Formats: sequence, structure tokens, C-alpha cells
Amino acid sequence: MPADDGGVELYIATQWLHADQRQVAAALDLPDEKVRFTLAGVGGAFGGREDVSMQAHAACWRYARAVR
Repeated sequence: MPADDGGVELYIATQWLHADQRQVAAALDLPDEKVRFTLAGVGGAFGGREDVSMQAHAACWRYARAVR
């Protein structure tokens, strides 16, 4: 969701919240503090939550910015 301060807020399931935040911030060319994640339940772990997969793409789509 786009934030009022020009940042973005994402609700995601991940094991590496801070690492994902840095990667999405880099993809959106935003400072880390403008990318806010809320952990939305983790559940089991079989490798699918270790890497940024759809987070940056979903943020770019919703935020209407090009992916680099």
C-alpha cells in the first residue's frame, strides 16, 4: 500500500523481514525507512520464504513504479 510519506507498506510472510526490507527498498529506490513491513504469519518453512520473490513486484505494481 502506498504510504502518505511517499513510502510503501507491505504485509508479508517471510523469515527474513529486515533483509527483504532492504531488497525491496533497493528495488524501489527508496530509503529503508520508507519501506515498512508488517509480518503476516510465517507458518512452515520450505525455502519459499527465504528469498524476496513477489514482494518487490507487488510493491512496484501497487506503488506504480518501475522495477530495476
